[in-house]
Amino acid sequence: MVGRVLMGSALVVFASVIVVTVAALQERDGPQVGVLAGRSPQPTATKAVTVVTMTEPGPLTRIAGSAAGYDRIASSDGGWSMEIPDKWVAEKGNLRGAEIASFDMQGTDSSGNAPASDQLRIRVTVMPEYDHLSIAELGAKGGLSGPGPAIEQVATAVAGQPAVRTLMRSSSPQPFDQKHVYWHFRSPFLADRILIIDAWPADGALRAIADRAIATVLLGQPKVTMAAPLSRQQTIDRATTYLRAFGRVDHVSEKLVDYHEYELVSNSGRSYTVDPDELVWVVVTTGEFVSTHSRPYNPNASPGPLPPDRLIVQVLRSSTGDFFSGMSSEQPTWPSWFDGLTDRAP
Repeated sequence: MVGRVLMGSALVVFASVIVVTVAALQERDGPQVGVLAGRSPQPTATKAVTVVTMTEPGPLTRIAGSAAGYDRIASSDGGWSMEIPDKWVAEKGNLRGAEIASFDMQGTDSSGNAPASDQLRIRVTVMPEYDHLSIAELGAKGGLSGPGPAIEQVATAVAGQPAVRTLMRSSSPQPFDQKHVYWHFRSPFLADRILIIDAWPADGALRAIADRAIATVLLGQPKVTMAAPLSRQQTIDRATTYLRAFGRVDHVSEKLVDYHEYELVSNSGRSYTVDPDELVWVVVTTGEFVSTHSRPYNPNASPGPLPPDRLIVQVLRSSTGDFFSGMSSEQPTWPSWFDGLTDRAP
């Protein structure tokens, strides 16, 4: 069958960085020993880790599977693939992953976040992991679906790699407090990453299909789609057009960096929705601008304009110029951490 490129909607508005805290769960006495029924039919041999730089997320592709009624979906930049029923929906997700469901995720309340007992949803993410925890410790943290205390954890293997399978109930309120089953394992091709496959409801009628999908996982070398970043001048124009229209720009400085370096140097916390290898422009502007702050509630305060902002920091996606993080200050104090960033642009 001719490969089909999934054209699912992927509109992401980078108005702010959504920081998802993956909560640590209660410690277990240790994982139980066990093995999943079935492993990858072609285990991938461990190779030297290759660090890649990502500037544009690659497509999710779909071809005929090994059995009638199944398709194999693959992420080029994530370096993973698996088989799912051919009638199921699969869309590109965050962090080189995918959102997969037995139903139309856009045709239900909350985009299908609470599947019925006779439905199934699977989320794949390639999560940043810089703490060098064991896979059992990572499994106890769950994923992005409001993890709760672990009910059971079993040692297993996925695609020939050591893995853990963890059962837990989501800590989210009803109707989202469903049981999730997570598989955590590492790819031999990506440094500082943990692959997480999350299926729910774990006690639903379609759980066996999730187990089959895990048994068909294959890993390979990621093939990142490169895209030329915006030029320096394009970036400056994108970041300052509004500021010049409604204020005074005194100085602009910009650097092209990978997002993980920005997170580390700026001490801005970790984002679990932005790939750490993604190239971003960090733009610092000083001057005098209409305030972006909200007035604190004070019933005795006199009405009047807020003090202007004198420092604006913007983080823009390098390939599109979309804004998705930043800060502002009433003081023009230059951020010293910016000087520590390594500029990758010529």
